[in-house]
Amino acid sequence: AAKIAEVVKEREENIEWARKETEKISDEERKKIEQMDFRQLREALQSGEVTAESVMRVYYGCAVRAHDRTNCLTNIISQSLTDARELD
Repeated sequence: AAKIAEVVKEREENIEWARKETEKISDEERKKIEQMDFRQLREALQSGEVTAESVMRVYYGCAVRAHDRTNCLTNIISQSLTDARELD
């Protein structure tokens, strides 16, 4: 039971971390990225119009909103934001 409680606590902390990360991007940038299809997103990343870090933050937000509706997240991989920074 203690291990389960620990895992649940860690999950909630990670989800809250992701929620805070999404607040670091403007609504305008979020909407722009969310409206891009794969091709547009790839081109925007390649041209530098958007950063991999900002895309990760937007998609963290999408995941958190889905979780708020459905309790679907089991883990947030915070390392992905570090990896995105290295790609920019």
